Amino acid sequence: ADAPDQDFLDTQSGTVGGTVYDDLNGDGVVDAGEPGIAGVTVELWEDTDGDGTPDVPVATTTTDENGEYVFEDVPPGDYVVVETDPAGYGSTGDSVGPNDNQVPLTVDPGEDETADFLTRVTRTCCTTLRARCSRTSTATGWWIRWRTPTV
Repeated sequence: ADAPDQDFLDTQSGTVGGTVYDDLNGDGVVDAGEPGIAGVTVELWEDTDGDGTPDVPVATTTTDENGEYVFEDVPPGDYVVVETDPAGYGSTGDSVGPNDNQVPLTVDPGEDETADFLTRVTRTCCTTLRARCSRTSTATGWWIRWRTPTV
């Protein structure tokens, strides 16, 4: 029977999940053998104005031993997934958009959405010969700085 003056909204929630990968070769692409990183903080933000930037925090989680995370029971709407690189790592790519540790997405009723992130260890080493060498790995390559030692 119909219930007069009663409106019911039956909306199916979706899920948002993905993986944070260790981009071993720093190419910004998930390659075979590149493992997930455990313990990485991932946040889900509501994008209230649809501009692709985070507006209202919804939930926070950390990746499991395989580098995977999931947000369940996410109502339909616009969201931004934000990944925080662990200490000693630098971002090399996101599954969508620029390499800014943010993936905007839209959750439709009952749908699953994916946001993956790539990051790699930033390496620093020093060698002392006649001058000191500082060599640092970055997402785009290596840079080397030579200094004359002080006596």
